[in-house]
Amino acid sequence: MKIFKQFICLALIMFFIVGGCDVEFGSDDDDGGGGNNNDDEIVQGTMIEVLPTRENGVENITVVVIDDNSFEFEDTTTNSGFFSIEGNFSLDSGDLDLEFRDGDNMNEILAETSIDTFPGAQLDLGNITLENGIYNPENDDPEIDFEADAIEINCGEDTGTLTVEIENGSNDFEIIVQVFTSTDIVRDGDDINCNEILVGQTLEINGILVSSNSVDAETIIVE
Repeated sequence: MKIFKQFICLALIMFFIVGGCDVEFGSDDDDGGGGNNNDDEIVQGTMIEVLPTRENGVENITVVVIDDNSFEFEDTTTNSGFFSIEGNFSLDSGDLDLEFRDGDNMNEILAETSIDTFPGAQLDLGNITLENGIYNPENDDPEIDFEADAIEINCGEDTGTLTVEIENGSNDFEIIVQVFTSTDIVRDGDDINCNEILVGQTLEINGILVSSNSVDAETIIVE
């Protein structure tokens, strides 16, 4: 009888290994708190100082993004102060609330602010200091990466402006992209001029976020 039970157990193990049925361990579903979805937004930065000084310095600060639906997405700073928050944020208004909570002191709010971003964008806030409840970024204009479709071209040979659009359900985002002589524009591995970009082309844009609808482009890749 013991041998028979061992045989049944072995048969069942082989059945699942060979693939007798689909077995899922874990899930790839994104519940809004992170993941690796290309449509997700990312907000990241590095805390460099908190005043008054905390016992743990810049470590163990909970950084929270609060979107238009009041959903919260968070990350905790490392010992170097870095944080990166990823999620499918609701961005009807184009801005997000940002809170910094003291993980060593009952999540007391150290500072709060609001930030602009775009659907699907990666926003790098750079170095940040919190001083007496005030959010103080080293760079007032953070770096942003995003994809958008060109809908209007107003360029000379190597300078001008592009109007681009990001579809976001019923609330599409139009962004003015300023192009300079220093802006690198690449298509199929070759450098091109601003006036060679065509309406309808998808652009991957890296630049400086100047306002909620304006970016100074540093690099544009035409897909």
